[in-house]
Amino acid sequence: MKTYEGTFIVKWHRNDNGSRRPITIDCNDKQELHKEIRRIKNAFMTEGEHTLSATIYGTYDKIGVPAHSVKFDISERK
Repeated sequence: MKTYEGTFIVKWHRNDNGSRRPITIDCNDKQELHKEIRRIKNAFMTEGEHTLSATIYGTYDKIGVPAHSVKFDISERK
């Protein structure tokens, strides 16, 4: 099992600076890594983001709109 770590930037609007977030992914190979990256990107691009209180109380209200873009900067942990 390999561990990949880095950051990803979510831009909510076209002229937004974006929010930089840390990420760590454990997977067996690069193919599985790319599959997980696609899954995360698609979730932000279609569903938007949920508030912490929404997940605690079981109501899933979106914050604003789905993301404009999601970019990843990931490398293998040495």
